[in-house]
Amino acid sequence: MIRLLVTLLAFLVPNISFAQICEGRMFVRYDQVSIRKTDHYWLVPVDIQLIERNSKCLQGRAVIELDNSRGLEFRSQAQSMLGLISDVNGREIGERFGQDLLLEFYNRETFRFWIKFNKASIARAGTYTGNLTLKYGESFSRIERESVSFDISPYVSVSFLGTDNGRLNLGTLSTGLTRQTSILFDSNTDFRLKIKSQKGALVHRSDPNFEIPYSVYFGDKLVNFSNFERFFNYQESAVRESTLKFKIGDVTGARAGDYSDVLTVTISVAP
Repeated sequence: MIRLLVTLLAFLVPNISFAQICEGRMFVRYDQVSIRKTDHYWLVPVDIQLIERNSKCLQGRAVIELDNSRGLEFRSQAQSMLGLISDVNGREIGERFGQDLLLEFYNRETFRFWIKFNKASIARAGTYTGNLTLKYGESFSRIERESVSFDISPYVSVSFLGTDNGRLNLGTLSTGLTRQTSILFDSNTDFRLKIKSQKGALVHRSDPNFEIPYSVYFGDKLVNFSNFERFFNYQESAVRESTLKFKIGDVTGARAGDYSDVLTVTISVAP
């Protein structure tokens, strides 16, 4: 009799689990076209986008690295401005994560937040630039960076108080009579002011052969009718006030009637 001996060998194989590699990635981009501007603040939109496979493994969480205890620092030459992380309504969002800020956006492929600038409406004109650093993934060890910039355009405006659409009535003229009006400037940049007289004197409307000399003072400085220029440096307070004072010269022998002159005030942004 032939016997077949079969030996069964049992191999104990340890359980092997294959960890899923997280191939997801976050990109961060800002949208300069959709900047929202109000009288009180500006909002610069920024999008976080999840791309590639298995992006769910990123868990919809990211950390924004702050430049200081509150927000991001943006600079334009010697000027600086603080940007705060907010929602579309300007309310600050996120939770503190050490010295940084944690954002959560579960089940979203794109998450938009805004960088809020409270002082943009009174800031000096220029291009403001800051760096946005986004940390994500396991232990927030993966990093995405984006340079964010936006422009504040220069402007300057002037208005006269106590005039009627730019016309100032000096009343009945007499030797040594003085009148003045206030002039307001609103600007976010350096600018130049020029004042020029059309006639160089108060001229009789009906008979231009009759003239009355007069002087104009910008603040305490005498205006040279042919060449007067003053340079203004930017100030954070933006709105500033000065005066134009008019002083009538000798009216002896002047013909009765109306006299006038045209002053042209030119404001230009300094290069």
